[in-house]
Amino acid sequence: MTAKRIHILLLEDNPDDALLCEKLLKEVCEEHVFDILWVDRFDKALRKLKEKKVDLILTDLGLPDINGLETVRKLIANVPDLPIVVLTGTMDQSLGIKALRVGAQDYLLKEELTSVLLNRTIQYAMERKSIEKLKDEFISVASHEIRTPLAIIKEGVSNLKDGIAGSLNREQNEIVDMTARNIDRLRKIVDNILNFSRLESGKVLLKSISVDLAPLIAKTIKSCQSTASANKISLHYNPNKLPMLFADSDMIVEVLNNLIDNGIRFAKSKVEVSTRKTDNTVEVTIFNDGPLIDRKHHDKLFQKFSQAERPAGGGGYKGTGLGLAICREVVNLHQGKIWIENKPHRGVAFHFTLPFDQPEMP
Repeated sequence: MTAKRIHILLLEDNPDDALLCEKLLKEVCEEHVFDILWVDRFDKALRKLKEKKVDLILTDLGLPDINGLETVRKLIANVPDLPIVVLTGTMDQSLGIKALRVGAQDYLLKEELTSVLLNRTIQYAMERKSIEKLKDEFISVASHEIRTPLAIIKEGVSNLKDGIAGSLNREQNEIVDMTARNIDRLRKIVDNILNFSRLESGKVLLKSISVDLAPLIAKTIKSCQSTASANKISLHYNPNKLPMLFADSDMIVEVLNNLIDNGIRFAKSKVEVSTRKTDNTVEVTIFNDGPLIDRKHHDKLFQKFSQAERPAGGGGYKGTGLGLAICREVVNLHQGKIWIENKPHRGVAFHFTLPFDQPEMP
């Protein structure tokens, strides 16, 4: 029987650790043959990934030009279809677990490496990634199929509301209104699933243009005012002078909508949007005066289908857990960062940054 050839990209800046991995993989049974491509820097890895076919990435989290979980995030942003196995030391075991939460398929402790364990982990990671891909494809296809009948139902309810099929009494109107609200909620869920599936595929191309962020935020704030008012939440934005950005304006609006909607949902009385310019980025902050979020949930909240319990606020809302995951994917595509900050005795702030390359406008 011909041995299956598996191409592995090994990111490791310690030559001894790299040689150990190569040695252990050569000891594996005849069932598999491993071709190892070793690089010691992240920028070299990105170049090799464009040149060579790779089946799996085996990576350390302490490279000279990138460190920690950012290694996993950037790899996923560049090659979302490839399984990733993280190599970490015993002292950094918790980092390995966190790597799973941001998208790695598995992690290994360097001190416990054996040829059997390394081989088994690689096989498992590849199989798990394959199953994840099938699941995501199913969700995408199913969501597309739901859209058409959902549009027909929405149109039918709209016709009833407009009296096309005859006048409705008060009780019937209330039922139609409730149905319309739930149709809109379902449509938003389907749209979120499709948008995230599209972003996660890695095949999204940014339609970047020169963007003036201040009026974009102001327009988004205006569209959210009715929701804020209905929830008795004040929504404020104090614009200031910002440099022009080169970004996909539609995607940035989606991030703003998701974060402001999230703020309104959990705020006690107010949501505030602010911006500031740093050396090479614009930072946007969406603050709400709702309950704090346990620090252990901060990374989890940006994962797909994840939600963290908050002790108050939110009105018992249960969404898809995709809004913040979409925000993270969009911000990563723009080479920015997104994170959560608790403000003790005040509330919670969601921050994201967008880099700019153009000079500040006069």
